[in-house]
This record gives sequence, C-alpha cells and structure tokens, in this order.
Amino acid sequence: MNIITKNLSELRPVARNVRKHPQAQINELAKSYKMFGQYRPLVVTADGEILVGNGLYEALKVAGAETAEVIQLPDNISDAYKNKLMLADNRLYTMGADDVNNIDAILAEMQEFDIPGFDSATLEQLYTNIKTDEEVIKGMGNVPADKIEQIKKTEADRAENPLTERVKGKNESSYGSTVENATEGLNGASVGKYVNCPHCGAKIWL
Repeated sequence: MNIITKNLSELRPVARNVRKHPQAQINELAKSYKMFGQYRPLVVTADGEILVGNGLYEALKVAGAETAEVIQLPDNISDAYKNKLMLADNRLYTMGADDVNNIDAILAEMQEFDIPGFDSATLEQLYTNIKTDEEVIKGMGNVPADKIEQIKKTEADRAENPLTERVKGKNESSYGSTVENATEGLNGASVGKYVNCPHCGAKIWL
C-alpha cells in the first residue's frame, strides 16, 4: 500500500468510531506530532472516511497541520472489510502490555523527561495498576521463566511499598518522589521542577 498526502479538508472521521479519544489524549498526540512529525499514516477510504487514526486526525487539526500522510484503500472494499479493519486495529493494540522493568531501565538512562503521553497521572497508573498474576502472565505469551520471576519480584516490591504510602504532603509528586525546584538543566538550560522516579531513580523534568 502506498502512502500519499491528503489535505485534512478532504478527510472526515468515521461515523461510528470504536474508540473514544479524550481531549487529554488529543493534546498529547498533537505534542507528539510537533516533536516527531507524523510517523504513522491514517488509513482512509477512497472518499476520505478515516478508518484508522481518528484521534491522530483530531490532533493534527489541534497542531495546526493542513495535510496528513494516509494509506488510501481501494474504492471497492466492502462495509464488512472496513468494520473488520477498525475492530481489529483497536483490539490488537489493547492486547499488548507494558514491560515496566524495561520502562524503568530506559527512564534510568535519561537525563531529561519530556515524552508525549507521560505525565504524573500516567506514571502513577503505570506503577500502581500493574497486574502480574499467573493469568495475565499467561496472556502475555511465551514469557521466559526468569522474566516471570523478575515481573513477580517487581510486583511484590510495589505491594510492600505501595504508592499511597509513599505520597506524603502536597509538596510531593503524585507518584511518590519529592518534587524539587531546579534552576538549571542540561547545559545550563533553565527548567522548572523534577522528581526522582521511585523505582529507577531517574531524574524526571516536569
């Protein structure tokens, strides 16, 4: 399938979108577009109906874009095909799971933190709502035994030191580390505040 450029004015959201996109997500997608550009094309019908990427379409408008990269499907596809594509695209994405151990490791290597989709609320959810019982691990596929033990250990550590017990006072972050004021960042750049990740120790600039 070839990727082509279409004016946003030529496109329209699908009539029955199977995924809801809150404004907070739209704003983060717009932030991502400004930071990285459009690295994932929309999938549209020949007459401009968006089957995949409705949230990104809204974000492109918020970001002030006038065009979008799209994959345009043939004009003879059936309604059944379109519906299957929408349902599959949304469902297959939700079948994945965050590898929190690897996320921790990557955060520990970073010297600054400005990533679309990550904020204090997201990190709180990431670090407190992880389910790693046998059924969830089984659903993740063929996971090596040592990896399962690592996941279980991470879960046990968090159970012994829950986030709600780490948060003390309004001057602390919502995910458990004291927020500190900072006047200089990398190369003397002025920054606002940062926290230290409670699991990996990464300095996270807010």
